[in-house]
Amino acid sequence: NNMGGSLAAYNRTETAERSYKWAIKLKPKFTDAYYNLGNLLLATGNIEGAIERLEQALKLDPTHPKAKAKLKDAQAQLEKKVEAFKGQVDEA
Repeated sequence: NNMGGSLAAYNRTETAERSYKWAIKLKPKFTDAYYNLGNLLLATGNIEGAIERLEQALKLDPTHPKAKAKLKDAQAQLEKKVEAFKGQVDEA
């Protein structure tokens, strides 16, 4: 998990993603690994993947304040994306 954070800081996002997934595989109830992976996925534009990982973090720890806030952010971004797509469809 710490390695993933370090890699993400140096824009090594693919390697960071693999690191977080490895941490989850080794310790499936590692809430922060799910949160950090969700955060990374959101930062790289994978909103749906981010929501899935953040929801998993909250299943493991429903009181995780950062995961709650980041999930709200991800859901808002997804809603904007859907609205933008609807606008494009309406214009066509």
